[in-house]
Amino acid sequence: MTGMRSKWALALAMVAVLAVGPAVAAADGDGTVVGAGAIFQIGAGARPLALGGAFAGVSEDENALFYNPAGLATLGRPGLTSFYSTQYQVVGYGALGLALRKLGVGALYLNSPGIPGAGEGGEILPNFAYSNLAGLVGAATELGPVAVGVRGKYLLVRSAELVGGDEPDLGPAQGTGAALDAGALVQLGPVRLGLVVENAVATPIRYSTGAVEAWERRLVAGASVRLRSLLLAADVESVGGHSQYYHAGAELGLGLLALRGGITAPMGGDGEDAADSRELTAGIGLRLGSLQVDYAYLMPATLPDSHRLSLALRF
Repeated sequence: MTGMRSKWALALAMVAVLAVGPAVAAADGDGTVVGAGAIFQIGAGARPLALGGAFAGVSEDENALFYNPAGLATLGRPGLTSFYSTQYQVVGYGALGLALRKLGVGALYLNSPGIPGAGEGGEILPNFAYSNLAGLVGAATELGPVAVGVRGKYLLVRSAELVGGDEPDLGPAQGTGAALDAGALVQLGPVRLGLVVENAVATPIRYSTGAVEAWERRLVAGASVRLRSLLLAADVESVGGHSQYYHAGAELGLGLLALRGGITAPMGGDGEDAADSRELTAGIGLRLGSLQVDYAYLMPATLPDSHRLSLALRF
């Protein structure tokens, strides 16, 4: 009886997130800037990235914590995953996650050192760094064929503010904020359907300078189908109600080896702008006993190519 009560309590918590989220998001007043929490949209784990980011309807491994928390309820084995990359040869970005059956904790880190500084009048200022440190906690349960999950996020941002005077300089600035996400997964034979609502409830990021930054609502609907050794996946994503993208990917299992490919592109866009936003991906995975090694190669249309490597240890 206690276990059933905990399941329904988690389900009701997710429903509450979906119900009150719009009211909280609309409560942000004047002076609020939308766009916080972009670190959570970069993506973690080389396997999902090699699939073009199409993972909301898959979420069957440790990466569920980062893509759809409902997937934590269906994990077969606990796992520890780590990930690091140099974003476009400039920004350091990494992730660490521990996923257990129905529970998960993780962290994200982003650091961009040595950014050239310039004042309002074009004067040269000392170089400054911009960094994000984020923590995640997820929980999930199963209600019949449906898995539901919630994920809490805390973000710490460190940047710089312009200090005026006869000789303008850069001083430290810091901001913090938190948000709550909800996810669902349903298994229908070989087909899996997923839905994620990110930043459904959030407290704006408030900086020591007095600035306030709001979290953008992000909706992701995904589907996947497994046909023996072939996995096909696709996601549709809406960010802030103003940007829509699709993600599609495929994975072919060859024993201990897996080959992957994918694409991310804006929806409804044609011409040069859409082509400039398109990203092709490819990757490979190798299972060595309890160790999983995944590699992804990202090929943006305009930015430099980047390499992603992640390791997972399953218990």
